[in-house]
Amino acid sequence: MKKINNNSVNVIRIVFYTLLVCLWTPLANAQDNNPSPTVDPVKNTFENSISINNQTIETNNKHELGFLIQHRFGVIKDGTDLYGIYAPANIRMGLNYGITKKLTIGVGVTKSRMQYDLEWKYKILSQRKGSGSPVSLVYYGDIARSGAPDSKFRNQDGKIIGSNRLTFYHELMVARKFTDKFSAQLGINYSHQNIVDSITLTHDRIGVSLIARYKFSPQSSVLLGFNKNIISFDNNLKPLNNPKDPLKSDFSVGYEVSTGSHQFQIFLGSADGILNQDVRFFNTNNFFKKEILIGFNITRQWGL
Repeated sequence: MKKINNNSVNVIRIVFYTLLVCLWTPLANAQDNNPSPTVDPVKNTFENSISINNQTIETNNKHELGFLIQHRFGVIKDGTDLYGIYAPANIRMGLNYGITKKLTIGVGVTKSRMQYDLEWKYKILSQRKGSGSPVSLVYYGDIARSGAPDSKFRNQDGKIIGSNRLTFYHELMVARKFTDKFSAQLGINYSHQNIVDSITLTHDRIGVSLIARYKFSPQSSVLLGFNKNIISFDNNLKPLNNPKDPLKSDFSVGYEVSTGSHQFQIFLGSADGILNQDVRFFNTNNFFKKEILIGFNITRQWGL
């Protein structure tokens, strides 16, 4: 079994120290002898709860209902399938609801492996103006169950175990709205699959994500997204460096238009997965080798 390489260790340290600083700063500010009794929160760091293939720190308002459609066409190759438009596609539809201003829950179903998911998001800290917190800190998690045929979930003994259908995802996100036009977010995430194929062997992955938005008009923005795996583990949580692992980093660039309660994102990316854990486990496309596909997200919110 190979050890974690130095580059992976250094990346983990950078992410850890970044999160530590982000957590410590607002706590230190809380010790101020003259704290401001009313510090306004910073609004609209991002337009909605997703940015291309990533979650954002945005949660629904209390009693706000959100509906989303996420669609990924096939990889762009040639005109035989209209450059991926008529190739096999992946789609997810979901609903989310604001229990409070800090807590959102949601459900969804994804075409790939007919996965039914339950998700939750909790805002731990909100960025505030003046002497308040300089960042927002949010935790997100989900659990998904596949409804694919039983044959895909047999273990090494040929038995079918219900828990093999389950996958999990957790992420801690730190974001800051630097100006009215520019926002950025850094996340560290953990993904788990209860059953994996004989090639990857990896049951657990730890990775990092980075997203950014530049708003160049009142309704329009440019989006960037990046996801990279740092460490993979086997079923006994031992570091695994498998040269046959087909996983590639995910990169995407897109355009977003927002009308307040409705957002539309269209983008170029490499991952055809939609569920968070699928993007981190199954992307075999390399954006910079022109293994690119077209995707779009549509979101709509209603205040109840």
